[in-house]
Amino acid sequence: MRYVFGTGIVRWQLRRLHRPIFARITGRCSSAYGYLTHWTVIQAWPCQYRGVSDDSWADAVSGLAVAAVAARLAGRICSAGQLLAEVTTDGKIVEALSRTGASFVTLRRESRLRGCIGNLATNRALHLSIVHNARQAMVDPRLEPVVIEEWPWLSIEVSVLSDSEPMDVTGRDDLLAALRPGVDGLTLLLGDRRTTFLPTVWESLGTPERFVSGLLAKGGWGPAWPADMRAERYTTRSYSSRPPRPQLEGI
Repeated sequence: MRYVFGTGIVRWQLRRLHRPIFARITGRCSSAYGYLTHWTVIQAWPCQYRGVSDDSWADAVSGLAVAAVAARLAGRICSAGQLLAEVTTDGKIVEALSRTGASFVTLRRESRLRGCIGNLATNRALHLSIVHNARQAMVDPRLEPVVIEEWPWLSIEVSVLSDSEPMDVTGRDDLLAALRPGVDGLTLLLGDRRTTFLPTVWESLGTPERFVSGLLAKGGWGPAWPADMRAERYTTRSYSSRPPRPQLEGI
């Protein structure tokens, strides 16, 4: 099915993830599959990942974050490279995930946020970014740490970011007119401070006015537009592994 979402085309798919990616946690194949849902903004697909099928890519991206969270909950010490090797053996996907990229990982239990950590700079390999952010989201300093009892009900979402694009705006009104609701992630920068909203925040804030006001408040700025404020936008592709799933075995 295809939907028009803002100025982008969004494709929705729901299917079962059958790869036993947690086999090495317990020494045997686990049945911790879960459901994989991925929302795809077609225009946001970074060009360096072309040639990789959507399905295989979705499995690898979401599976990498799921494996990182599962391993940490199981008390298993392993590198991002080890997790990548367990999630996929597809050479094209491994190559793509080894290129630099930026990501955010969001953890939720039911509708309650349990952690959201990410990076905007593309200064590390994408698989390193995903694993690092998944682990850090589990101990988001704003919230209580994620514990193993939450595993069966934990939703794990990975947002892969495009490169940021500077916006040629001279003030708040220009920015409001230029934003694409439902498509753009927005970063505001002033001096050495920056703050961002992912495109998924449009779901709760809805309008450009509320989106910009909320981001200004998040950054600790007032409603007035500072003269030296800069704005950048980006798009994302998001991939989610959704509950319910069986409890981790052998714990």
